[in-house]
Amino acid sequence: MPSRFNPEPDPSNPPSPERSIDTGRRYDVYCSEGYQQIVVYRNVLFKGMKGLYRAGQFDSSGEFIELELPEGKIVFIARYTLIKFCEPGADIPFEVVAPRRPER
Repeated sequence: MPSRFNPEPDPSNPPSPERSIDTGRRYDVYCSEGYQQIVVYRNVLFKGMKGLYRAGQFDSSGEFIELELPEGKIVFIARYTLIKFCEPGADIPFEVVAPRRPER
């Protein structure tokens, strides 16, 4: 019986090109590391997903994203640490918004 969580792709409905990410391009990848620390891996390629010591079918703690650094070295980041990624060197405008305080 096929898994309902990982269904087979429908060959009559291929993924649309505008919805897929070009993994042949380089990106700056932002990750959370440690307590409220953000690190960035600059100008890297996404190479794929790898698993390590999965405890069960639904365990995602052992899922890693393989990144290739500009000098060709490989680094694996835990999937859950990925925050965002963008074009290398892109100036991304953002605004830090304070959390709402509950009304009394």
